[in-house]
Amino acid sequence: MEEKISIFGKGQIFDNFCPEVVFKKFGYFASYISRFSDETDQDIRHKMLEEEKQIENDRRWLFSSLSPQHYTECDLYSALKQRSKNYKKLWYKKPVGIIILGVMITVIGGLIFFIIGKQFD
Repeated sequence: MEEKISIFGKGQIFDNFCPEVVFKKFGYFASYISRFSDETDQDIRHKMLEEEKQIENDRRWLFSSLSPQHYTECDLYSALKQRSKNYKKLWYKKPVGIIILGVMITVIGGLIFFIIGKQFD
């Protein structure tokens, strides 16, 4: 699958967007949204929806096609989530690990200072 985001037809088709980006613009979590290609297609869809007595906020009133996608299914989100899991696993990133590391550096620095200081006495 192509991972490059695309906009076709002067803003009629939005493809490969992260769902939260599409939500900010259109109010739906989706990776693909296509508006009607012309008024004829829109009129046909609206007539069908009127016959089905669909509610006004049904997305089919606005878009000819939409591919829903939860934000956790977005490839970028998944990469960031995986990176944050790996970050949390590093022992020296935790507060106790940082304290231990600081103590070790201080002790080693003190020993080096003590040894060097003895040589100059």
